Amino acid sequence: LSAKYLWKGLYALHQQDIPNLNFRVYGTARAPPGPGRRKIREYIDRIPCEGSQCAHLKDFSDSIEYFQLKTTDQWTSICQKLNATGGKDGTLEKSRIFYLAIPPFAYDFVARQIHRQCRPANPSASLRVAFEKPFGHNYNSAQTLAKQLKELFLENEMLHVDHYLGKPVIRDLLEIRRQNPNLFNRRHVKRVDIVVREAIDVKGRTNFYNSVGVIRDVLQNHATEMLCLIGADIPTYYKSEEEKMALWERNKVTFLSSLKPLNPSQMVLAGRYQGYDSHVHSENGGPPYMPTFASAALTISDPQSSWYGVPFVLTSGKSTGLRESYIRVTLFPDRENAEKKAGEKLRPQRCSPPLDGKSDRWATCIGKGVLFYIQGEGKKAQINGLQMEIQGKSWRREAEDSWKFHGPAKPYDHLIQALISGNRASFAQTSSLLASWRVWDGIISAGETSPQNSSHFIYQPQDLTESVISITEDGILQLQRKSSASRSLHDGL
Repeated sequence: LSAKYLWKGLYALHQQDIPNLNFRVYGTARAPPGPGRRKIREYIDRIPCEGSQCAHLKDFSDSIEYFQLKTTDQWTSICQKLNATGGKDGTLEKSRIFYLAIPPFAYDFVARQIHRQCRPANPSASLRVAFEKPFGHNYNSAQTLAKQLKELFLENEMLHVDHYLGKPVIRDLLEIRRQNPNLFNRRHVKRVDIVVREAIDVKGRTNFYNSVGVIRDVLQNHATEMLCLIGADIPTYYKSEEEKMALWERNKVTFLSSLKPLNPSQMVLAGRYQGYDSHVHSENGGPPYMPTFASAALTISDPQSSWYGVPFVLTSGKSTGLRESYIRVTLFPDRENAEKKAGEKLRPQRCSPPLDGKSDRWATCIGKGVLFYIQGEGKKAQINGLQMEIQGKSWRREAEDSWKFHGPAKPYDHLIQALISGNRASFAQTSSLLASWRVWDGIISAGETSPQNSSHFIYQPQDLTESVISITEDGILQLQRKSSASRSLHDGL
């Protein structure tokens, strides 16, 4: 993680030379000082640079200090150094940030060291502790972690990192919904698909993956966060950002709590790619029982909900033949079906922003659907049509009845800047994390009681690229082979 994203994001912040922003970076790990410093230098040397940028990169690299942190005494040493740093040049420390990319079993010890020894000496300085996923292994372990951390930190001192929340398209979802308040509900939406697919397999990583599986790896966190951004009610009346954040968190928990319990035999498809079993046996010798592909259909239990009856299909997998992430909101194909579903006559609904920036020309939202494209290979070249700008992101209208939204994927640049500025909107909070675990805990537990699960289908990449996920009238998920005239999962618009 740090090799690919964190050091690049920190360097991107260093490059900006923001006025009145002075910060120092300390790298820590269990490795001794020599190997630890060499590893950081190795990571930073991988960051591309040209001309004068390389000198700037070297300055950044030279400014980083490394500390080995394994014992309480080592924590005492670095905390004393941090507390002695502020004020030497006439400045005071304003905030202290700890970014923890560590396994959950280490949270308690590290958190207690931070609380007991490493809070800022300046009483007006803020403390922020960022936790990378995974946050627990199941609901019970996550609940235990939450209880331990609550004894040490205030909720506004903790930020749970989900890098999908830093992706530009994801950051714009709530704004898109605000501009289209009458579109995202059961009156117009037939189905919502949230898809995260990887082309690579997990060879060389099965010691990790066979204890986690695709549900823990993606569906319980990334996909569920995107689900909330599409389905949870948006706060409308609030007096402050703090109140807005509290309302949004409450609405996320309410939405997740309203989802029907998943029935493994009907509402979930799970499989393992061909070759996974042999990878597991050759690397750790254990039974291969964790799915590498899963699709689940979630529905709302409350008949009064604006989403009642709309299936949310969350899908993710490894070795699927494609690397792509998207949210597809499929609308009813015509007004008649939409009116039948809603049980009332519908007024024409309109999409915003306007097609060409003029208030008198809007796109009609009664069409096939909306696709929020998050990442993938070569997709930008396939998106043509009239371009619009909102918050610096490209929105393109591809056809008379469909929209595609896309943006660059540099989430850690945004998340690191959000950490520095104290913007908590791009991070998950504890209560909704626990609510997410409750959604998936039953499915995870059921799968773990059946090693070499016979219900898993074995697939090759082409089996998924040539198939679609369908839902029967009885609510059963099926993987169906596409006809020659069918289109792929992501271009079903």
